[in-house]
Amino acid sequence: MRLPAISAGHLVANRYFSGVIHSVFRRACNISLNNDAFITLLPASSANLPQGIRLATPPGFSFTDHLQQDQPVGCRAGVIRIGGSNLSIDLRPASRWQADLARLSFDLEQPDTGRAWHVAWQELWDYRQPERGAFKPERLLLQSQAAGRSSKLRFLVDPLSAEILTLLKGTHQLQVDQAAMVLEPLVGLGPGLTPAGDDFIIGYLAGLWSAVGFDPARLQFLSALGIRIDRAAAATNDISRAYLRCATAGDVSETLAALARAIAQGQDPARLRQVSRSALEIGDTSGAAAVLGLLIGITAFLGEDKRWLQYKK
Repeated sequence: MRLPAISAGHLVANRYFSGVIHSVFRRACNISLNNDAFITLLPASSANLPQGIRLATPPGFSFTDHLQQDQPVGCRAGVIRIGGSNLSIDLRPASRWQADLARLSFDLEQPDTGRAWHVAWQELWDYRQPERGAFKPERLLLQSQAAGRSSKLRFLVDPLSAEILTLLKGTHQLQVDQAAMVLEPLVGLGPGLTPAGDDFIIGYLAGLWSAVGFDPARLQFLSALGIRIDRAAAATNDISRAYLRCATAGDVSETLAALARAIAQGQDPARLRQVSRSALEIGDTSGAAAVLGLLIGITAFLGEDKRWLQYKK
């Protein structure tokens, strides 16, 4: 079976690479490349990833029916072949996708943009309620503590915790050490393929890239902070580490980038709620933790007198 690729993230080499299948799920397959990078194969219905390839999959398609862990993978002249499998992938028709967050024009002092941020924030807060979403930050915190892990995930319960305020202050003042002091201990914290601490960091970096505005000092801060996060990423699993390293350069999922773009453009509340929900519903905890990081990160370069971190419980 040869499947044509619909789209590929801009980090995917489009002609030559080699690797091995790292992990296989019904709706995703991760390929570990020889250069320590990852590629994720996805069905047509999935959103784009910077290192992802969306395939024109038939109805009912499951990667687990065709692929197994440790099978060798090679791409030559734009065609991916997997040893021991009847599945091959034609990369040549794929369009290229990139989040391109740094090109967003963000001004939260504009009424439409500020209102859009608040709509997304309220949607996040509503999603935390038992009758609406699967994201239960209090339970996640208890699980972390019961496993003997740090209670540093308490910011998921209280987004205005002392740690978050320290992070915001350090970012606003472009103090890399202060910001890294808060973010580095979050790496690898929480359950799941992508722990909640990592997801928050990814969202926070996405928020910073969305609001960087080609400001040289902010770009220098982001570069230095990215180096610190890249080093700290050794403390998490392979997949999450790859996502963190992508995020340090502003490369995040299409769902998260779409939310940032919808806020920057001040889209109408109905559209904001729809885009917010799409981002929130990724995984059990991943989407909500990343959206929280994004919304806080968008405000981080603002001073305390202009910060938009006001929310309703």
